[in-house]
Amino acid sequence: MKTKLLLFIALFSFPIMIFAQSEEEILAEEIKYYKTTIFDNGAISIMSKDNAISTTVEITKEEYESSGFNNISPNTIVETEYKKMTTTISSVNSYYRYKVNLEWKNIPKVRSYDTIAIGFPASVKPKMTPIFSENYCTLSNCYTTTGYQYLYSGQNGVGVTFQVPTGELKSMSQTLYVDMQKNTSSTIVTQYAYGDYAHAVKSISLDKAKNYTVSTIGIKYDSSNISYYDEINYARATWNGNW
Repeated sequence: MKTKLLLFIALFSFPIMIFAQSEEEILAEEIKYYKTTIFDNGAISIMSKDNAISTTVEITKEEYESSGFNNISPNTIVETEYKKMTTTISSVNSYYRYKVNLEWKNIPKVRSYDTIAIGFPASVKPKMTPIFSENYCTLSNCYTTTGYQYLYSGQNGVGVTFQVPTGELKSMSQTLYVDMQKNTSSTIVTQYAYGDYAHAVKSISLDKAKNYTVSTIGIKYDSSNISYYDEINYARATWNGNW
């Protein structure tokens, strides 16, 4: 009995350790909304993956929220997609985190290899491998995945190329973030994070999908592959402050 009592006292004599999670404080943010219209260049009612072309325009938040989930017209217009992209700069403990999130309002018909990326100036550089996550829901379950097929890491940007999930989906979003460190001995007074996303509007092989660079102009595919992707303007988060 005495032994059990001593054990009881010993167990509760140790201090209780509480581990606080790192809190992410958003310092800067830019949100953009896009409407992509996909055409069949062959002017037939069924989309040919070889003939598909697209045009993308920025739209207002009001138009995005009031738009239909999937507008399909006969003849040349095959599909209209709506998506929202958010780029943020956050403070996490003693460092800064650059993040981009792409949220789909309607699930795209063509699901091949897409790319999500963050560009940044030469005054900063990643202090870690970028973290990618994808959230999607089927008719019965929701999933989070972190796998991707290719990682791009350059002097002015990082990106990942991944295979968009197939099947019947209700929702889908992708997120990429990277924690940054200074790449200069000078004081940085303005930080920029350029979030970008490239969606394949027709099927493309992984080898071709990897032929791009990321910088302060966003994702840039080479001339032989640019026709496979829609082209949206990057969302740039800007924060002023001494670092």
